[in-house]
Amino acid sequence: MNSLLVKNEAGAIDHFVREKLLLSIYDSLKHRKNSISDSIAITDTIVAKLISKPSTPLIERNVLINISHEVLANFDKPAAVHYLAYNPIK
Repeated sequence: MNSLLVKNEAGAIDHFVREKLLLSIYDSLKHRKNSISDSIAITDTIVAKLISKPSTPLIERNVLINISHEVLANFDKPAAVHYLAYNPIK
């Protein structure tokens, strides 16, 4: 999915890479028995929220992190804490 763009805190703009998000979610869910399938499902949920949210394809990094954290927190609170520790909001 290269239709979304992510703007980081320095102002640089990159294409959204689903696999990068998936790996960060998986890293936070490694403690779960079904970590791979859980990570795929959570990533799909986050991507669906990202697609439905903006009127523009440009997403701020902090918005991406907030949505990811919110979805994770509803599923697994320790994973959400881990995610924020490695993806801090700046």
